[in-house]
Amino acid sequence: MLIDQMKPGVKILGLASLINSGRPSFSGCYRVVYMGTTIAIEFFEKDKRQDLTDMFNVGIIPYRTSHMAEMSLNDSEEIISGKFTGCVMSLYKRAGTLRAAHVDTNLQTTKRAVYDQMKSKGAIEVIDEYDTAGKLKVAGSVILCIANKTEIKHYVVSVGTHASHKEIPVPGEKGKFTAGQAGEEIYTILP
Repeated sequence: MLIDQMKPGVKILGLASLINSGRPSFSGCYRVVYMGTTIAIEFFEKDKRQDLTDMFNVGIIPYRTSHMAEMSLNDSEEIISGKFTGCVMSLYKRAGTLRAAHVDTNLQTTKRAVYDQMKSKGAIEVIDEYDTAGKLKVAGSVILCIANKTEIKHYVVSVGTHASHKEIPVPGEKGKFTAGQAGEEIYTILP
C-alpha cells in the first residue's frame, strides 16, 4: 500500500505534473524504486505505463480551481491528492458510494460553503477529513493527502526540482517526441 511507503526522506517523482494538471480525477499507478540508498516513489498515468509489471494502482485527484474534485474508492484502494496549501481532503459516503474529494478553498473560487452545506444537510456522511488551512509551517513545503477506505493520512513535503532524461515533445511538431533532458518538480517527505 502507498501509505506504507510514505516515510520521511522518501522522494516522490512524477506526481507533481499529475496533480497539477487541473483535469478530472483519473487512474494512476506507482512503483517503488531505489536511487542508491534513497527510496523513491515514481508515479505515472495508468494508461501510459501498462508496460511495467511492478506497478501498484492508485487513484489521483488533481487540484481543480472552483471544484470539489472527487473520485470513487470503488476503483482504487487508495487515492492521492495535492498540493494542499489550505484546501480540504475529505473521505465520505454519498448515495452509498465511498468517495474522496479535494475541496478547493481558494478565497476567490472556494467550494467550502458547498462542502459544508453537503455535510450539514446530510447529503454526505463524512468518514474522515483533513483541513490543511494553517498547517504549513515549513517554507517551500506543501501537503499531500492519501485516502484509503477508512482514513486520510497527510504528509508535509518539501518541493524541489530534478532533471532527468525522458521523451519530450518536439517544439512545433504535434505528436512527435525526442529524447532530452526535462526538469520536473519532485517532493521529499519531511519528518
